[in-house]
Amino acid sequence: EKLGAVVDWRLDAEQVLKKIKGNQSKAAPFLEPLDPIALGLYDYFEVVKRPMDLGTVERTLKGGEYASARDFLADLRRIFDNAMLYNPESDKVHKLAAGLLALLAQLCLSSRVLGESFLVCKNDAEEEESPGTPGASDIPPPEGDA
Repeated sequence: EKLGAVVDWRLDAEQVLKKIKGNQSKAAPFLEPLDPIALGLYDYFEVVKRPMDLGTVERTLKGGEYASARDFLADLRRIFDNAMLYNPESDKVHKLAAGLLALLAQLCLSSRVLGESFLVCKNDAEEEESPGTPGASDIPPPEGDA
């Protein structure tokens, strides 16, 4: 029973990856690791702390190196989150990443196996996005308003 569940998520993961990569006009910028120096993006590694690409995700999945669907989905999300973090909303790469992230959500949420892991992974990504940013509860009230 448990072994079947392991096989299940990997099969679904392969299908999700295949569908994302199959959308070649949108997926092209994300197929292999970015070479920021060659592209003149000298601040890339200051902004993007954990680069990721579809080729690396595919090799890791095929190598059986993901311990869980959640780990697989975290890396997939990271590809698109990184692109949207680095590129302004008006940029083509940001728009492509947003479109593929929406496709990823649609594919995962329609999967019996990946849906829950995607939602957990989404929450993890949102918490990771802004470490050190004070929330409303962290901001002290103005002095003299007691």
